[in-house]
Amino acid sequence: NFDSYKSSFKEGGWATHAEPGFGDTMFTLSGQGTTKYAQLAVNNSFPPNNLKTVGAWLVTPSLAVGGVKKAQLSFSHTWTNAFGGPFGNIPNSTLSVRVTTNGGTTWQVIASISVEAGKKSYKYALDKFLTAKGSLQIAFVVTSTASLGSPRWRIDDVVLSN
Repeated sequence: NFDSYKSSFKEGGWATHAEPGFGDTMFTLSGQGTTKYAQLAVNNSFPPNNLKTVGAWLVTPSLAVGGVKKAQLSFSHTWTNAFGGPFGNIPNSTLSVRVTTNGGTTWQVIASISVEAGKKSYKYALDKFLTAKGSLQIAFVVTSTASLGSPRWRIDDVVLSN
């Protein structure tokens, strides 16, 4: 949940970077007042000459999970266009959810979601990634080679619970 952040993901230890080979667009903190979210926005992306490819990571800070027996990740994802409306499903557009237990040296994909218009909520068990003295990080990775209509990918309501 990003509602308490003032201007940057760095306030909570989050990071964002572009996926190699997919341009330089990254997630930003967006929204107003106490309604904020992570957003990946691609502006002026219309056919036939302006379709853009994107790939961006949104990464949690390191989360201490030593001694925890059960953990569940929940979050919401919204896809919309620049004007707040849906265009339908986007071919070749994926949100993958990844986990690392070694500081980002290697990542395991726990879900690969085809992007659909509207807001969707997701939950995933993380039990197999828990260790007695460990920590983990979670990454949300959007890749798209069909960025039609100045799309917006939004991640919000991120919660790690047991």
